[in-house]
Amino acid sequence: MLTRSKEPGDEALLLLLWLAVDQVFEILALALDKVIERWVEGTSRDPAILAGVTLLLALVGVGACAIPARRASTVDPMVALRD
Repeated sequence: MLTRSKEPGDEALLLLLWLAVDQVFEILALALDKVIERWVEGTSRDPAILAGVTLLLALVGVGACAIPARRASTVDPMVALRD
């Protein structure tokens, strides 16, 4: 969990760090897009590919929701509201 910084330049440094991380993820997304585009080229209407991709996306979505929800369910609500 991030705490509030005391130095005036800390926010700017944190912003620059987040921008750098964002740029790295954008480059990775573009590279992955090209790889998937070549892999799926010509097979985009194959039912097995569509079912597999749908299942994969559903599993990723469930994991993205379930993992933080499980962690949040272990926290006492009054402690969370005080922080």
